[in-house]
Amino acid sequence: MALEGYERFVTISDSEQLRIAFLSLTAPRRVYVLESLPGGEGANLRSNLVRLGHSAVTVPDLAMVHVLEKANVALCGCDTLYSTHFVNKLGTRLLSLAATSLGRPLFVCTTMWKVNYSSPEHRSLLAYDFVNTDQRQGVKRKSNQTPPLFESIKNSDVLFVTEDGVLTADQVFKALSGRLSRLFG
Repeated sequence: MALEGYERFVTISDSEQLRIAFLSLTAPRRVYVLESLPGGEGANLRSNLVRLGHSAVTVPDLAMVHVLEKANVALCGCDTLYSTHFVNKLGTRLLSLAATSLGRPLFVCTTMWKVNYSSPEHRSLLAYDFVNTDQRQGVKRKSNQTPPLFESIKNSDVLFVTEDGVLTADQVFKALSGRLSRLFG
């Protein structure tokens, strides 16, 4: 597996595909798990990684660049994969940008079944136009808007770790198309 050559990881959130990727490694690794606020799923992933024998520590999201400087790879999950971008937990885009800036690869752990052939207007899907203000300043909060929990990240600088190996986004789409045509003719 492509991840075998790496010793120190930075990851965000928690997902079954991340746990499967770490389970497949043949030796324990050092893993910096971002706390992944809001939600704090990082603590759950850290607990699972420790049970698997990895040296894992939860770190504040704002320490992302600091731990990326110590790590040699970034790893995240994927909630949905589109042709030009993927959607994952808030903070993943910053992880992608920071990893690219520091010359660290970003691998996205996913299954091909998360491919979505539609092309939504993802900004409206993710509700980025919320107002988060301080009531003490006399500015009222919009009642029907909430902060986003997910964001989209461009596929251009990432590789996807899938059940068929490490692939580009285009290769994931082609592989799934092949599977579907074999299944349904």
